[in-house]
Amino acid sequence: MKKLIRSFFVALALNISALGVATAGDDSSNSETAQACQSRARTKIEAVLADYQKALNASDTDAVMVLYADDGVFMPSNKPTASGRQQLREAYDDVFKHLELKVSFHIEEIQIRHDIAFARTVSDGDIKLLQEDVNIVNNSRELFVMKRIGGGWKIYRYMFNETQ
Repeated sequence: MKKLIRSFFVALALNISALGVATAGDDSSNSETAQACQSRARTKIEAVLADYQKALNASDTDAVMVLYADDGVFMPSNKPTASGRQQLREAYDDVFKHLELKVSFHIEEIQIRHDIAFARTVSDGDIKLLQEDVNIVNNSRELFVMKRIGGGWKIYRYMFNETQ
């Protein structure tokens, strides 16, 4: 009987040890899966920022609107905050009525936490003031808060200011 009990506990200990090894392996696998998910999310966010740059440079309000969440917020430097689809459309229509942008975004940081992320960028390029027919040099820094919606990423909040 003692031999049977000892064999049982030895077998139990071996099974627990094997479970611990399998769990450790699973943690590595989970970590790799998390890293792969982060990488895919980062790639999607970078694509949204590239599409935003293209939309701005094309003065295309419709293309900008596709990139924003329905409850998105735009906080431009020295202008009123635009919240929601209607105000966003009006704000970008106004931007493109007065400015022609030829800017490039440079990503400095992207942080992702679950369904929210932020991207910190700087931009440079030229801005033409259409009414005055004057070109100015653009140097800005931006903060994009992104929201995962339906498997993709949208601009949830966006703020910028000029560095000069």
